[in-house]
Amino acid sequence: MKNLILISFTALVFAISCSNDIVDSEKPLTGNIPSLDKNVLTGSSVSTASMTVGVAAATDVVSAGAAETLGSDITLTDNQYSALQRLYDTVWYKTEKDYDDGVLEEETEFIFFNSDGTSMKEVEVENGIVEKPEEDDYGTVSDEQSLTTDTLDDNYNANASVFKRTTTENGRTEVDYIAVYLYDENTLFIVDEDTESEAIDEITDIISNPTSGTDNKYILSTESDLNL
Repeated sequence: MKNLILISFTALVFAISCSNDIVDSEKPLTGNIPSLDKNVLTGSSVSTASMTVGVAAATDVVSAGAAETLGSDITLTDNQYSALQRLYDTVWYKTEKDYDDGVLEEETEFIFFNSDGTSMKEVEVENGIVEKPEEDDYGTVSDEQSLTTDTLDDNYNANASVFKRTTTENGRTEVDYIAVYLYDENTLFIVDEDTESEAIDEITDIISNPTSGTDNKYILSTESDLNL
């Protein structure tokens, strides 16, 4: 299983608004709080939305006795939107701490989704130093398939998807498969695998038991006090 260090997916961003540009020692903030409703593309404004909205609903999403349907394909109709589409203009991060030769080191990874959910990029921060991405860090997304998250309310039953990411670096093209699960407005699980089936299997396990996805868990970047 790959470690989720999304080198070029890792954050669906083909173009991020200048308000989200990375500068040294400054935390990039999300421009959108994503909608959990597949019928609603437009998310909430960061300045007006409550960050607790939708969390209660998300904690009850899995229906007892119907686990066999988790992660199965779901077809969206016209005027319905995939999780990937609803992640537009969002920024997510996770921070990991570890000791190296007795010295505590901290690494923060940011995932960016662009304004229309067609590409993404990843930026890593180590010990307060922002590693700004190169053009080759951008990836394109295709062949998205929405997945069942088995909620009690069908409006929230498409908060996961799997898609192919294609990246080119130094003239070499690579393809991998990314699956995302929008657990609530503040929490996104992301897995990165070599095959679509592996990505689906892993994200299905997380949908069934979110506590199993600790290493794949990203938080919506809204707070301004992250110690980079």
